[in-house]
This record gives sequence, structure tokens and C-alpha cells, in this order.
Amino acid sequence: MTLRIGVTGHRPNRLDATAQTRVDEAAREVLDSLSEATSEVQKADADVLAQEAPELRLVTALAEGADTILACAACDAGMRLDVILPFRRGDYVATQGMQDAARATFEGFLKVAHSVLELDRAPSEAEAEGYLTSGRRMLEYSDLLVAVWDGEAAAGIGGTTQIVSEAVEAGIPVIWIHPDGATCLITETTQISSSACGAPVRAFDTPFTELLTEVVRDRLAPPDPGSNARARLERFMDTPTPVCSRWFIYDFLRYVVIGRKFRLLVEYAPDQETEAGWARFRDRAELVGGTNFAQKLADGLEARWRQADALALHFSHAYRSTYVANFGLAALAVVIGLVSVFWWNNANSVPIKAGFVLAEVALIGLILLLTRHGGKDRCDWHARWLESRAVAELLRPARLTALIGSTVSPFRESGRDDASDAWVEWYVRATLREIGPPSGLLDAKLLRTAIGSAVEDEIEGQIVYNSGAVQSSHRLDHWLHVWGERLFLATFLFGIGYVLVALLASSGVIYLTDGWKQAIKAVTTLVGGGFPAVGAALFGIRATGDFMVAGEQAKRTLAELESLKDKLNEQKTDPSRRQVSLLLTNLTRTLSSDTRDWAKIYRLRELTLPG
Repeated sequence: MTLRIGVTGHRPNRLDATAQTRVDEAAREVLDSLSEATSEVQKADADVLAQEAPELRLVTALAEGADTILACAACDAGMRLDVILPFRRGDYVATQGMQDAARATFEGFLKVAHSVLELDRAPSEAEAEGYLTSGRRMLEYSDLLVAVWDGEAAAGIGGTTQIVSEAVEAGIPVIWIHPDGATCLITETTQISSSACGAPVRAFDTPFTELLTEVVRDRLAPPDPGSNARARLERFMDTPTPVCSRWFIYDFLRYVVIGRKFRLLVEYAPDQETEAGWARFRDRAELVGGTNFAQKLADGLEARWRQADALALHFSHAYRSTYVANFGLAALAVVIGLVSVFWWNNANSVPIKAGFVLAEVALIGLILLLTRHGGKDRCDWHARWLESRAVAELLRPARLTALIGSTVSPFRESGRDDASDAWVEWYVRATLREIGPPSGLLDAKLLRTAIGSAVEDEIEGQIVYNSGAVQSSHRLDHWLHVWGERLFLATFLFGIGYVLVALLASSGVIYLTDGWKQAIKAVTTLVGGGFPAVGAALFGIRATGDFMVAGEQAKRTLAELESLKDKLNEQKTDPSRRQVSLLLTNLTRTLSSDTRDWAKIYRLRELTLPG
């Protein structure tokens, strides 16, 4: 479990020696309390969280004053430092006007820091804009913020007051340490005083550690024990990663309709192009952020994506194959029941009829068994497919923003009362929290590397996938519609033919022997009942799969991806950090929005008996 603590605050010109001493004492108390609170949360949820001791990180710009006071306290407490500098380190030292002692302290922190991300300042970028950018990056990597602040209004952009305000607006709790040593918690913008220097707006009204435990639990804890979301999280984490299965029926349908590759053994390993994309990404991650950064992505984000992707494939094949099989078996049961009419006048009609009834009962029993086994009261293939796919599709694109020292957390769909899948967002956030920023210089070269990764490792593969989804969905929908309609039309025409033959026979125009009469009667019964049954099964598969709507959703996503690809390629010549960050964020949100829209299509289509 990881807790990330951001820091902002005043420089020495607004913190005299007495204030620095008081802030140091308060800061150490805050960090100790946060460490205790995090350990308590970890112990309370040890069955879900890793057994290793929690890792606390301080995310800081190492400016003189508040940042270095917190950094010193964090190092003494054994915490990890993640440094985000607004400029190249040499420019930053000059801009800060560091003297020899301050510079030595600064360089000492850089040596022990786990990561140091330097933002390359554009020629047209004002100094204050650099501080604002690094402050916002720091907030992206913070679960809560410690602000050493005198409570005065903002004097310009990028200062402590603005960072505190943006943190609260983003839902990040702020622990306010006043220069006189007083502390309070800010969670709402109305608590931020715009008056002159004064005491914190609200002092702690409960014991310090208890209050921070509540805050840490709110930020880090998994869904409550006993809740549906917690049960689903534990089920997901306890499920081994599948390698293959025999759920091939859905693939067989696609083979019949669109000629897609079909094998009796369905394998869940990523295809060759996907593997190549991950290999390229690992190389780029090491180039951008170093070996430790690349390894963290591989061991955390990539490994969990692979598990979620394999589970999603497994449960989707189980669910889809079952509903296709159920409709097919139901139609077959009707056909088998009707075929027995050919033996109605046979001397052994009773045992033959009994055999057909037994076969029909066996098929109905198989439908009941498959539906019950895969339904929500047992294996719950439908929900587990949607949840695993959501995890995979939220994790994979998140790797792209990680390359440029940014992170985009998943957000809940508004207006939803069902929190049973809340564990998905908790799991993704917990995974992203572990990564941390890369070490390196965020310059034009790195931005081009990130653009190349976004285009080659993500967008192009998604364009191929969505293009195929558009075509296959439309072909499946069209094929099922046409053949279902043909079967009903054939039933209608056969019925007209039967009526004509009956009229001709009754009027003496044609003569039919008793054998022909019995044969025509049996065939008519079979066609009149069997064709509509098979047609209804095809329409049932079509309705459950909702291929047309899924195809239209893939078409919309495809258009957005192609637009983002063009815009990213335009940035290659002279990349803007702000524009590239915005485009990668939009890409991540486009794919996560696609996942939510896709889930809407299938959310209510649980595995049920064919109706």
C-alpha cells in the first residue's frame, strides 16, 4: 500500500527561524501520524492489501523553506522522496537564488531521491507558469497535501494559495500547517480563508491520529468488508490467471459468419502485435524514466493488465458461448421434438417417441445447467467479464501518461446508484499510486517518445481493433437478421404451399396417397415449428449481442482515435508539453469513456434462460 503526500508552502522570506522550528515540529507530528494511520489501515484490510509495510512518499519540488523542512522530516522518517522540479535543476538553483549551504542541501536530497523529474522550461514560459505546472504535477501524484501557509490571499499564479485551492477543488484533503505551528484539515473551499494572516480556519476537533486515520482510510482503503464490492474484489484477486479454455462456440459463430480464425482450444495470451507493443513500451519506459521506473510499470501495471485481460477474455467467451449455445440448444430441442412426427404411425412409435422426448429433456436440462452455473448466483460470468474488461481497459492506456510524469485516475459515471463495481476504480487507483513519476528531463525528445508510444503502442492497435469491431459487428448483426428473417419467410411460404396442396387435393386436381399425406403433414409440422424456432434463436442471439449498437460505438471511438492520432502526429515537429499532456489525457479518457459506454450496452444482459 502506498500513500503519496504532496507538499507546498512558503519560502524562508515568509518563515523566520522561529516559524521554521514550529513548522518542523508540526510537520514531524503530521508525518508520524500519517505513518501510524497508514499502518492501521493496512492492518485492518490485510486480507486484501499486500503484507509488506506501507510505503509513504513525499512529492516535493525541494524549494527552500517548507519543501526542505518536510523533505528532511520525511527522510528522517524513512519515507521515499519523489522530486518534481519546475525547471532543469541548474536553472532551478539559479531561479531560487540558492546559496552554497542551500544548494548543498538541495543536491543532497536529489542524491537520495527515488525519482527526479525535471520539467524543461519553454522559451516563452514565464517563471510563475513553471511553478504552477510543477505544482499541478505534484497534485496528480498526491493523495493528500501538506501546506505550510500563513492564510494570506494569493500574490500571483503558482503560489501556495492557488495550489491549496486546486487541491481542495480536486478532492485532495489538505493538512494546513500555519507558521505558528497550528494545524487543521481543509476539505472544502469554504474553509480557505482569504483574510489576512490568521489562525487556521478550523482546528482539529478529534484526536489528531484518529482524524488522519479517517482521512487515510477514505483515500486508500478498499471497499468495506461485507459489501458486495469487497466480495467482488476478493473474488477477482483470488481468481488464477487462465491460459485457455474450451468455450469456443461464440468463436465458431464468428467463423461461420465472418470467417474468423477458429480453434476448439481458445487461448488467452495476447496476440503477436499486442506483445510487440508492450515490448516497445517497456523499452521506451526505460529510456524515459530509467530501469526502476520501467520495472515498476512491468511488475505492477502490465502484470495486472495481463491478469485482467486474460480473465476478461475467459469470462466473455464463457458468457457469450453460453448464451449462443442456449439459444441454439433451445431451437434444437424444438426441432427434435418435432422430428418425432415422422414415426407417429410406426409400430414402435412409443419407444421412439420416448427417445426423442428423452433427448429433448436432456437438451433442456443442459440449458438449465449452463444458465445456473454461469448465472449471477454461481460463477457470474457476465459481471466478471464486464469488471475484468473495465480493469484492463483502464490500466492499459494509463501507461502513456505515466511516461510524461502525469497520471489520470478513473472517474465514476455520474448518476449511478450501484456501487458493486466500485472496487474496479479502487484497484486501478491503487495500481497507479504505486508507479510514481519517472526520473529524467521532460523535454521535446521525451515528448516525442511519448507521442510515438501513444500512436504506435496504443492508438494504431485500437484503430485496428475498432475497425475490425465495426465490420464484424455489422456483419454478425446483418447475417443473424437476414437468416432469421429468411426462416420466418420460408415458414410463411411453406404454409401457403401446404394450403394450396390441401386445396388441390380436396378438389381432386391432384391425388395424394396416404403415405404422401403423412409425409407432407410431418414435414409441414417440422418446418412450421422448427424454422420459427431456429429463426427466433437467431434473433435472440442478435438481441443479446446487440451487435449493431456495439458496432456504432466502435465507429464513434474509431473517429475519436483517428482525430487524436492526427493531432499527436502534428505535435512531433515542435511538441508542446501542455498540448501533449492534454492529448494523452484525452486519449486515456476517450478509451475509458468507450469502456463505460460499452458496459452500458451489456450491463443489463445477464445470462438468463432463452425467452
